[in-house]
Amino acid sequence: MTAAVLVPLIIACVLKAPAEIVALVFALIILAGGWEWGALLKLDGTARALFVVVLAIALILCFFWILEQAKITWAVLAFASLLWFVLSVAIVGVQRRARVGSGLPRFQTLFLGFLILVCAWLAALYLHRIAEFGPALLLYVFVLVWLADAGAYFAGGRWGTTKLASHISPGKTWQGFYGALVGGLLFAFGGAWYFAFSAVDNVIFVGVSLLVVVFSVFGDLFESWLKRRAGVKDSGQLLPGHGGVLDRIDSLLAALPVTAFGLTVFEVVK
Repeated sequence: MTAAVLVPLIIACVLKAPAEIVALVFALIILAGGWEWGALLKLDGTARALFVVVLAIALILCFFWILEQAKITWAVLAFASLLWFVLSVAIVGVQRRARVGSGLPRFQTLFLGFLILVCAWLAALYLHRIAEFGPALLLYVFVLVWLADAGAYFAGGRWGTTKLASHISPGKTWQGFYGALVGGLLFAFGGAWYFAFSAVDNVIFVGVSLLVVVFSVFGDLFESWLKRRAGVKDSGQLLPGHGGVLDRIDSLLAALPVTAFGLTVFEVVK
């Protein structure tokens, strides 16, 4: 029921609302995620509120300044993509060494959350502002991640036997990961047909989409790692039946900047 209410609202907002409303709605989601991030680090109420205030100020500065500077925005997207690559390598290391309790100290992890949340919001607005098909492209990223997640759920439930990251998220399997790739690949072909890029750009678009699916899995695993360190099952209880906001956007936090940077660096979109 929660999804039945929220998903149509998000779709309507992305496709029909003006840029200012989209920025505001996504900012509220990011700020809720910031509040939960503070909870995962066991900050008290005052510290969490201060973190959300700083996050809000950063989003305002991004909206009125950084988004108007194409080169700076591109640099932020490049930085965010590199950051997710580093985090993905770190997650692989944590799994191999079975050191779930390891990681950055609390203040550094808080700053890391600040960067991740701000960059994801900036990437979403960047995609939404692309001429001609920006809103449709942003919605494409959402649905790509949702379908990949659904593919992982069904393939993992039906055939899952080999654990993907047993120390971080015991429920995930390699079979589920392959299901995510298949679901993402099929939808990427549909997306390439819909946007009608050139033949070369279609190949790049599908390739970037698959890469986005891979990083979305690492986004999910990274939040699972934070929850394991905090000793909690969900990041919050804001969404009945779904846990917290971070539980719903963890994959998108990685997928959005990687999509924006990948399609821009290969000049599929401008």
